[in-house]
Amino acid sequence: MKIKQLTCALLLAFGLTANAANTITKVPQVSTEVTLSDDVDYVITNATPFAGEGKVNITNTEHAVLIIQSIRPSLVIKNHLKDRVFINGEQAVNGENCQVKMYAHGAIIMPYAKDIKPLTVYSEPNFGGTAVNDFGLEHSGGFMNTLSEAKLNNQIRSFKLKRGYMVTFATGKAGWGYSRCFIADKEDLEFSELPAHLDGRISSYRVFQWYDAEKKGLASDTRQSANDLLATSWCYDWATGFSHQPDRECVPHQIYVAWPSASACGSATYACHMKTNNEPGNSADDTPQSVEVILNQWQELMRTGLRLCSESSHDGSWNHLKEFIAAVDARGWRCDILDLHCYWASGFDRMQNYYNDYGKRPIWISEFVWGASWNNNGIFATDRSFSQANQQKNLDAMKGIFNTLNNSPYVERYAYWNSEADCSKLLRGESELSLTGKHFQTMQSGMAYRKEYEKIPNVVYTSATNVSGAWTNQEVGAFKLSWTDTNGDMLSEIQVQRRPEGENNYEVVAVITPKDQSGKTISYYYTDTLTEAGVFEYRVVNVTAENTTRNSGVVRAAKSSIKGAAGVQYGEILMIDGEEVTMDYTEAFADAPAIFMGTVSNSNTGLLPGNLVTGNSRLKISYKPLPWATSTSTSYDKAESIPFFAISEGNYQFSNLDCEVGVVKVNMVDTADVVFAKPFPEGVVPVILTEVRKPTLKENPIIVKIRNVTNTGFKCILMY
Repeated sequence: MKIKQLTCALLLAFGLTANAANTITKVPQVSTEVTLSDDVDYVITNATPFAGEGKVNITNTEHAVLIIQSIRPSLVIKNHLKDRVFINGEQAVNGENCQVKMYAHGAIIMPYAKDIKPLTVYSEPNFGGTAVNDFGLEHSGGFMNTLSEAKLNNQIRSFKLKRGYMVTFATGKAGWGYSRCFIADKEDLEFSELPAHLDGRISSYRVFQWYDAEKKGLASDTRQSANDLLATSWCYDWATGFSHQPDRECVPHQIYVAWPSASACGSATYACHMKTNNEPGNSADDTPQSVEVILNQWQELMRTGLRLCSESSHDGSWNHLKEFIAAVDARGWRCDILDLHCYWASGFDRMQNYYNDYGKRPIWISEFVWGASWNNNGIFATDRSFSQANQQKNLDAMKGIFNTLNNSPYVERYAYWNSEADCSKLLRGESELSLTGKHFQTMQSGMAYRKEYEKIPNVVYTSATNVSGAWTNQEVGAFKLSWTDTNGDMLSEIQVQRRPEGENNYEVVAVITPKDQSGKTISYYYTDTLTEAGVFEYRVVNVTAENTTRNSGVVRAAKSSIKGAAGVQYGEILMIDGEEVTMDYTEAFADAPAIFMGTVSNSNTGLLPGNLVTGNSRLKISYKPLPWATSTSTSYDKAESIPFFAISEGNYQFSNLDCEVGVVKVNMVDTADVVFAKPFPEGVVPVILTEVRKPTLKENPIIVKIRNVTNTGFKCILMY
């Protein structure tokens, strides 16, 4: 059951516990024994980190870390762990009692045992109540894991996450619903209170290793040799890639909708990010796709729990990217990163504009060089050879561009496009570095991620949609409402409200418990019982976690009335549209009765409805209003009503009024002679009431033309 937290969301937004970050101690080299017993980032800056008897023993295994600033993780593991780094006096062994991971251009050693459980969740705010920490790096076929009752499904109200990890929470099952990534990059992340829309509403999770990458990377090239030579921190290609750990992240890439599949990308555990849809607005690309197509599968990507890049930009289709970002933010969906392709001769200093204009999310420039070959600008204004002059020209320009990007807080990562003409290359062939490549190799581009620029997905509450209603049993007044909702698990409750048409106030007739989302939408149903005749209006009201409301559109129900007993029954049919109305008799007749309709209320002056008794049996009557061809409208702005009378065949006397009821077969060609079974008194001309029962022609209103009425009978013919 959802916890009904109605506390002000503004207060809960500040639930992040203020942890004291580690102190930072920098030394050029360690030449004696050092013990890290305090909460410290101990940073060794020299390329030769240890000398003499130098060694580091980490005894504070909760928070202390050792950072070797300028040596790649693989080399730290190979050359500097043994006999130099210890965990509580024991030799440090990567993957056993510590983790050696990238830290910008260098490496970080975290004193975590291999069986570490990085996430602890609590059933109460301020880390109270039941605590559960049985969470590893597991996933469910590439997607997020559904919480069990034992793991506090819909009960998490605070949590702690160890440094060096990311957790993605979602309000629905298997990653459906609203989701958000929480990153513990520089210190343990502790949320003593959750935002209202997550408080007691989390139903799925996924924990990832977090990697402190630096900005620079290589586009469309996952060759180990090339990336090692260029000292990249990340790379990608046109598929899911493969592990480059511990030196870099190889980011899986769904290049267009459904390929590689969301499941395949989500199963790539060597990164916690995903690139998506490559230039879908570029009509010259191999698979251009509409924003609608991309949005239709976006929730599947969210379900992986990976940080998601937007579709990548294309200079000729910026509106495509704008439409995508606007649609995602309007829905409250997760898109964590803005992905840009920048084949520009200038303009790299305008990144703040893109950050502001596209929803304030950090920027990955996943393709760029200086200029564009198809525009003959930048480095491509040359002869495009690998000449020393071209190399120098490219280096001179790229130094400025690198400096701009490295110093832009809005740019989280960039990947150089090394697949153009030789004049632009960092690396030609397997090992030939250009001047720009040599600069790139040694350049320290700075830490990529900055928490202050993270994108928290918009909290968007929607109204119930596709609200409709239908009778399941008109006799007992059972009216069934159905609707769909895209964020039911972010609600405190769902109200079904009803009011008689024309009155001001709604009453709450039912309170529905919200469901965990387990698909793109969730369907809801409620059957109300109407005991009184009349026209009623229904609406569905979503009460959000912040105690605001969202009202659906109105659905109307018209309950007709019927009275009497076997033999003679009467009532009033109410109509709010042109659909057929079926009513059960209060008691079954011995045989199908004769039906006589009165005059329609004519509340909609342009409608001009005629009568059509579409069905009649001993158990029920079916009626449909049929507008004349000369009607100026077919819509019901107001309810219409028509009285009716159902009576068995035979002769009756009501007070001193004689009555005969019968059924005659009549057509539109021949005049029928009707003879009364019992003549009326001599000189009496009776009043004739007629109604067509179950006509074969149902497209036009039909009337009965009566003439030559006497006390013994009359003549009639059908007309339309």
